[in-house]
Amino acid sequence: MQPEITATQQHGTDHSQDAGSPALAAVATADTLWFEAESIRTFMPMQRQTQIITLFVIPLIFFLLRDSVYLPGLFAWTIVSVVFIFYRWWLSSQYMQHVFKAGDAAQLKFRDKHSWTWSMSALLWSLLDWLFFSQASMGDQVICWLILAGIGLHSTTSYSPHLKTMRLFINTMILTLLLGMLVRYVINTQAALASMVYVAIPLLLLFWRLITTAGTKMHNAHMHGLKLLKGNEKLIVSLKAQTARANQAVATKNRLLASAAHDIRQPVLALEMYASMLKSEPDNVAQLSDKVCLATKSVLNMFDSLFDLARIESSQIVVNKTNVHIPELFRELDLQYRPAAQARSLSLRLRSKRLDIYTDHQLLKRILGNLVMNAIKFTDKGGVLVACRQTKQGLRFEIWDTGVGIADDQQEAVFREFYKSPSHSGTSDGFGLGLSIVARLCEPLEFKFSMRSVVGRGSVFCIEIPTLP
Repeated sequence: MQPEITATQQHGTDHSQDAGSPALAAVATADTLWFEAESIRTFMPMQRQTQIITLFVIPLIFFLLRDSVYLPGLFAWTIVSVVFIFYRWWLSSQYMQHVFKAGDAAQLKFRDKHSWTWSMSALLWSLLDWLFFSQASMGDQVICWLILAGIGLHSTTSYSPHLKTMRLFINTMILTLLLGMLVRYVINTQAALASMVYVAIPLLLLFWRLITTAGTKMHNAHMHGLKLLKGNEKLIVSLKAQTARANQAVATKNRLLASAAHDIRQPVLALEMYASMLKSEPDNVAQLSDKVCLATKSVLNMFDSLFDLARIESSQIVVNKTNVHIPELFRELDLQYRPAAQARSLSLRLRSKRLDIYTDHQLLKRILGNLVMNAIKFTDKGGVLVACRQTKQGLRFEIWDTGVGIADDQQEAVFREFYKSPSHSGTSDGFGLGLSIVARLCEPLEFKFSMRSVVGRGSVFCIEIPTLP
């Protein structure tokens, strides 16, 4: 026998998730990661433009302060700042080449690994106050303060897509400037300097508050845009899924109509022919009545399959559980399917102990009936055995046949709707829905459906019904 092929491999089952489920928590975490990564993808491409601007500002500061401050120190600050700008330019290029199109986790990893560069950049700018402002004239200091204010405003604009980076740069810069003012005030308590500090510190705090608030508002606007983008993406995915389901439903309907037009026509024509023969040959009633009954049952079986499929597709399967007495169920199956077995000269045996189970009687009967009829249809000699036994997990139904069997390359395909094996003669009767319906009826009942088959020796289909704890 081949390894078991379970129905759950062919038909997925949807399970509703409550608001606190791990699946929804994982979705929320993934969305948060996506927003964070998209913010990095937004502000990082602007960094090279920022480096170009600062590369022009540094020579301006150098020429502004060269005549009034310690020149070697100014040279050292200028060289370090320029080298750092080129390093950040190189870093931005590496990001655009290797990280920009990478996954969300790669974006956060890059940002966390190189976050120190934004702190260092802010520190270099604020060190101007520490190193040179006390040596410069009041006019030069005012111009330098305006340049620093411009740097702060530009950082608010360029870093606002990623709030954490913006705050890191601004907080480092402002706190370093405040600390420098306080240190100079402690060292030099001249009245003029003290009065300047009393004015400068409140202004700097106000400026800090204003640019932080403005940056936060710009960040919120950016996040609102990302949320709209994410919502649109989800809407597009949902529409595509609905379109795919609609196309699948149309394709199923078309296959159903084509199959019905072909397969129902044959037994209906047979009924018409037998009716004409009964009218013209009334002496052959006994012989023709059996053929009429077989043709009628064939049509009824086809309609049963169509009705089952329609109920499944429209989600109208209602489970009504009652206490089912297995021997009584087997007697019903025997009465219904023994004539079909006898018509093919097959034996039909049903074996069960006196067992009861709490489940839907009609759905279980349809499942077992489809499997029994399927076994009869594909068995030319021998017979069909239907058995039920108690296991540690619950009840196990087994339908054995000595039929043609199912080849390995067809064991998954037989669960598809409208599938008919071209190598089996029995597939000319019916729509090819039997096993597909069985698998899908097992889902609402939480039955486990599996099969084993060997070509030329037969098949066994198993229904496992777990015992309630």
